[in-house]
Amino acid sequence: PPRIHLALFVHRVEDLAPGVYLLPRGDEGAAAALRASLRPEFQWDQPADCPAHLPLRRLVEADARKAARTVSCHQEIASASAFSLGMIAEYDAAIAESPGAYRRLYWEAGLIGQTLYLEAEASGLRGTGIGCFFDDTVHEILGLGDSRYQSLYHFTVGHPRNDPRIETLPPYAHLGSSRSEGTAAALKQRIATVFGDREALKGVMERGELSPRAGLARLEPLDRELSALDTAFKALWDAGRQG
Repeated sequence: PPRIHLALFVHRVEDLAPGVYLLPRGDEGAAAALRASLRPEFQWDQPADCPAHLPLRRLVEADARKAARTVSCHQEIASASAFSLGMIAEYDAAIAESPGAYRRLYWEAGLIGQTLYLEAEASGLRGTGIGCFFDDTVHEILGLGDSRYQSLYHFTVGHPRNDPRIETLPPYAHLGSSRSEGTAAALKQRIATVFGDREALKGVMERGELSPRAGLARLEPLDRELSALDTAFKALWDAGRQG
């Protein structure tokens, strides 16, 4: 079941009054539990003309721009947008089921973020994740006093404003063709070296000359480096084909 709920700071959305809203995800029980954990003075009003299947609720009608900017490390993108939001996770319950659920919570937050990216583009807008935010301040605004619910990720959607300081170029555009060839050769050599080290380590582990725990500890960084080298080589290859 979904474990991420959305706390929205609405600024400039047609037919929605500015304020703080909540969009619970999941069944009615999850929504009720979340409501019981939030400030008792919240309004919980359903916006006019809100679709019946959408459990969007207005908690406070107010200018939320300053609050949105403050909780997002004072970044203007959180207040100059149409809306920004915090993804509120059912933290304790998820971790109690399995420590591995911590990773799945971030997967779910990432999935929501990717959906927002796509929907923003489809609507002629733009979206961006906000990696810097003050989670304790978010909790204070909502009235969350313990770790049952935690803010994991923030996002904002609005009209784009081009930054003239930023220039977009194809990957590795700064490399000439001869240098690209040299870089590719160096990457191939390093890939061969790391792969050889990895195979040798696997042989040592298979012969029982190294404990599984120690072997895996040494194998993990080799796998990470191989993955990074492979990604770099493919990017260089694609850049060469485009050029």
